[in-house]
Amino acid sequence: MITKSIIDILLEKKIITSAQALECQAHAEETGQSVELCLLEKNFASASDLAQAAAQMAGLPYVEKVTDAMADLTVMAKIPLKFLRDNVVIPVVIDGQLTILTANPNNFQPLDEVNMLLGGTARYAVATEKVIIDAINRYYPLEGSKQMIAAFEKEEELGPEEVDFGAIEEKDIMAMASEAPIIKLVNNILFQAAKRGASDIHIEPFEKELEVRYRIDGVLYPVMTPPKRIQGALVSRIKIMANLNIAEKRMPQDGRIDIKVAGKPIDIRV
Repeated sequence: MITKSIIDILLEKKIITSAQALECQAHAEETGQSVELCLLEKNFASASDLAQAAAQMAGLPYVEKVTDAMADLTVMAKIPLKFLRDNVVIPVVIDGQLTILTANPNNFQPLDEVNMLLGGTARYAVATEKVIIDAINRYYPLEGSKQMIAAFEKEEELGPEEVDFGAIEEKDIMAMASEAPIIKLVNNILFQAAKRGASDIHIEPFEKELEVRYRIDGVLYPVMTPPKRIQGALVSRIKIMANLNIAEKRMPQDGRIDIKVAGKPIDIRV
């Protein structure tokens, strides 16, 4: 809940008026809703306004956005994805300094836990919830994907007919340690999409590259760029899983894939 101190900051900056502050305070007392949510819903203040006020009150820097230069995938991988999403925090590197971004600087426990896991030397900063969640969705590394893609680096270009896809079995895709590289890669793409709560997986071929993107909360995030030369094998593997004709490349086809992720059944339309 927003405190009087944050309201004072918003008033001093002339972001809200006294009447708006009183209106939301009264609304909060009547409904139990936070003053923050009232200010947002009535468009009296933006999420950025509130985050900057919270940062000022806590004496912390405010970060407007997370850039590619700030995203250290090795650092992020040290913290479980679910923990970052549940607590709306993310570790980044700003001007060479390890920094933990939070949307709620008054929630000390997750900040201290992340800091402890990272060695205890990180500083803190404030960003909006949207900035942090977007950064998690965009930058959090796909476990094992680099190693799987690296397995193709020493191989020559393969056509779909040259790849041993193995038998399609009714099994959990997490059990994939002994599968061929292309099968492991497809399984990993599906597994990570389910883990992140993606609604769509886009595998997009361009002239010189292949890109995999996940749609999470309505936004498409690039997550992987497999080697262009495995495009045919990757597409054919998906077609086989969906019972589609791998020889047909001109006409659109519809299919379905039924898989299990950690014992949970998932139905995929292809």
